[in-house]
Amino acid sequence: MSMVKVMVSEKRINSRINKLNEKEKTLLAIIQMNQGEIPAPRLKRIYLEKNALWDLENAKSRLAEMGILGRMENEGSTQSKYYINEDFREKVASMFVIPGSESTYDFEPVLGYKTCCSEYSVLWYLIQVDNQTNLKAFGRRKGKNTLRSVQRIQDSLQMNEGDARYVLKVFNDLMNAKILKKNSIKRWADILRSPHELIKKIYKMEYYELRDGDLLGREEFGKDNIDFLLEEIESMDSGSWTSLDDFISNARGTLFSANQPFRWIHFENDALWRILNRELRILGLLNTYENNGEKYFSLTDLGSYCLKKISLNEFQENLNQRKGKFIVHSNFEITLISRELHPKVLLELSMFSDPVILDTMSVFKMSRDSIERGTRFGLSRDGIVGFLNEHNKTELPQNVEYSVVDWGI
Repeated sequence: MSMVKVMVSEKRINSRINKLNEKEKTLLAIIQMNQGEIPAPRLKRIYLEKNALWDLENAKSRLAEMGILGRMENEGSTQSKYYINEDFREKVASMFVIPGSESTYDFEPVLGYKTCCSEYSVLWYLIQVDNQTNLKAFGRRKGKNTLRSVQRIQDSLQMNEGDARYVLKVFNDLMNAKILKKNSIKRWADILRSPHELIKKIYKMEYYELRDGDLLGREEFGKDNIDFLLEEIESMDSGSWTSLDDFISNARGTLFSANQPFRWIHFENDALWRILNRELRILGLLNTYENNGEKYFSLTDLGSYCLKKISLNEFQENLNQRKGKFIVHSNFEITLISRELHPKVLLELSMFSDPVILDTMSVFKMSRDSIERGTRFGLSRDGIVGFLNEHNKTELPQNVEYSVVDWGI
């Protein structure tokens, strides 16, 4: 089909654009997101997710009358396409550019268990689950057994069901990709040597899958949305808190750019928060916080490293500034301020002790079973005692030292 090009004056373009209502702007935004043209069935499917059929028909009719919207029949196909006429494309793109605002929040919230494990969250969760459940069998379980396994993760880690299922998914993904082997319990000591590199592998694996998947119920939006989301997060400074509402407002204000004029973000705030508060938080890339209905998040140093904002040396230097230590008590409890402790220290601690309280101030406890588990992880009895002496603020109680040696036999 040939298209006859009709030049429209700048004044007439502006006049017609100014007359558009929200329903018509939404339709144009969907077409712009698809680089200026879209198959009719896809346009209908996307538009009807939030609008009525008569809104779609009215919007198409009015936009066609104004000369903004064109329709093209594909040769050899019954499927037609809608496109934005060339004279209007630049003006339509500029409709969605609004000034952003810089808003950060200077506070240190009570983060609780969700971030007590800090930058190496997902490894910490996997170690704890592997401590208390037969995680290797989860991938073969279905139905009631799967639900029972998820419940055990929830109970042992004080997690909600969504987080528990995500941790289980990460483990199974690692197993399937052969990053962890079936005798994974022997691998944790090796992983401790470079946990950030494994996290980066998991991040790449999880996010390439998310980008290509039906993350938000719209397959065609998945990759663009995830790319866009990560680009916006990359612009944040590590440790600076921002609210979800401000983030959304600024994101919608930078939908289009000179390099990517047809980019469009099109999902609900709740869907975005699920990504931030589950995948990115559990991977250790973000800290998140909710208070009185307001939602906030900040980029961790590991997040900056994975998103290539800082080098590995900068990341390690930032972590090494955490000189916090724990206190070992004669009743075998260990108390610590979670955010002051190097995450690598917390990981090793979790191999031979069990969490009792997970919060800003956390409590772990050693037992015969936990020490024996530590030896199965590849830790020696003398190594555990040396680790406790190195990171304990006070002198190690003698009964603790003797018991650790005896329990490990």
